[in-house]
Amino acid sequence: MENKKIVKNILLMIVMIVCIGFPKSIFADNGCVIDPYIKESKKYSYNYEDPAEINKGQEIYNSIYKALVDLDDSVDLSKYGTPKSSEVFDIRKKVLDDHPEIFYFTHQGSVYWTNGKLEFKYISSKDVVKNMKSELDNKADNIIKKQISNSMNNMDKVIAIHDYLVLNTKYNLNAEYAFDPYGVIVKGSGVCQGYATSMKLLLNKVGIDSVYLSSQAMNHIWNIVNIDGQNYQMDATWDDPVPDREGVVRYSYLALSDDEMKKDHNWEDKNAPRCDSTKYNYMREMDYVVNYKNYRYYSNVSDGHRVYKINKNGSEKQKIVSSPGTPLYVKEGYLYYKDLYTGGIKKLQIEEQSKDEINKDDQNKEDENKDKDKDKDEVNKGDENQNKKVFNDVKDHWAADKIDLFTQKGYINGYEDNSFRPDNSITRAEFVKIVNKYFGLTKKSGKVFNDTVNHWAKDEIDIAVTNGVCKGMSNEEFSPDKPITREQASLMISNYKKIADYNYDKINRFADKLEISDWAKSGVEGVLEKGYMNGYPDNTFKPQSNITRAEAVVTLSRVK
Repeated sequence: MENKKIVKNILLMIVMIVCIGFPKSIFADNGCVIDPYIKESKKYSYNYEDPAEINKGQEIYNSIYKALVDLDDSVDLSKYGTPKSSEVFDIRKKVLDDHPEIFYFTHQGSVYWTNGKLEFKYISSKDVVKNMKSELDNKADNIIKKQISNSMNNMDKVIAIHDYLVLNTKYNLNAEYAFDPYGVIVKGSGVCQGYATSMKLLLNKVGIDSVYLSSQAMNHIWNIVNIDGQNYQMDATWDDPVPDREGVVRYSYLALSDDEMKKDHNWEDKNAPRCDSTKYNYMREMDYVVNYKNYRYYSNVSDGHRVYKINKNGSEKQKIVSSPGTPLYVKEGYLYYKDLYTGGIKKLQIEEQSKDEINKDDQNKEDENKDKDKDKDEVNKGDENQNKKVFNDVKDHWAADKIDLFTQKGYINGYEDNSFRPDNSITRAEFVKIVNKYFGLTKKSGKVFNDTVNHWAKDEIDIAVTNGVCKGMSNEEFSPDKPITREQASLMISNYKKIADYNYDKINRFADKLEISDWAKSGVEGVLEKGYMNGYPDNTFKPQSNITRAEAVVTLSRVK
């Protein structure tokens, strides 16, 4: 009996050691930091009242930090009186949150023993980790060198780092190292945790304080940034929409107050730093931002995407284009922008030309006049060749002929870089615009959804709804900027052509027939019956997949 009691006590002790020894992971499988610390960055102040305890906490912090940076296997904390595991794990967490460059630590297998020994595990061998550390540090330093100058104020620095991450990162849940700064800064892909930790790493390098803020309900994490003594909410991930908009920056979540952020974010931490300043809330309306000298040029989402300019200090706000448009770039004193009504590229003079530039323009005009005097047979080779647009990414594409036809007719346009991006997705607003142009629809009834009041495609959506092409996602929402799926496109075509088919014999041949939504079945069957759309070689229809720009063009070209 005595032996059984001893064995029982030994087993109990082992269980206690294991329970105390294994830390909880701060990283969830879904990629969200569940319990971000909230404190002033780069300072450690544990919640002690005794100055001696505060000093002890700082020393533990420093010891853990040094061991992790040196890639040590463990650190001995017994000299601090063998602190409790909860205290050690809390301090270790603060070290990791303070220093996102220590991305290579892994909680799996990292143990704290009751004798004060804290062990560390890493994501790979030390040689591999050293190379990854060097890659990240060199890339981050190079970013700062190229993006930051001594003449910048703190807000300029924050914007420069924000813009770099938005322009050079693609949101990708399946990317390697998606949850840490190595994935975002070195590999160029990641998720919200990768954006947030990368933001903090780069801000640390320019001496700007920031912390993390997260939401379990949203499964999301972002930053709070201190700019000149005021805290601001910043979500770089949400300023980089999916699908990726190459070369486009927006400032909807750049530097907001708590009240402004709460319009579409929520968080559980009641002790998060307060963000009371509304100084930069005006930037929320900025999309397609082009920064040039002392001004920002942008598409104003609060005024139907009309083009505005504003001084970088927030003054001199002015509407400069009365129709919807998206600024592209500035060249030789002109702002080039895309006219969202016509799809064409236009330019607006924004500064006076120098004498050299004026002379250059005069020479260009003279050259143009000479060209006009050339042999008429050479100039007039026919309307087809004159209007034909040659895109640099379409030549060998399977849909090249139809793309050429649709662009010649003005049903769809390419991009300012002379690309068409045939395999990119197309939004619901863009699709109905093409449908309207292709079928010559113009009748309107004044239909407006909550999310189209100020949208560039407000009239196009009104036309499509009025002519029976489509309805909204609900009575209140149209979701104009969401990519349109194959089944949604099928239903729109079926609605307009009135070819709904309830036989379903074509649908039933597909392996993924159960993925077709009930409300879309008759429309999908109708376009299949007419031959407007087809399935894929693997015997699927992929109803939930986004239709590509090329597929949209070819599908509509078959509709007579």
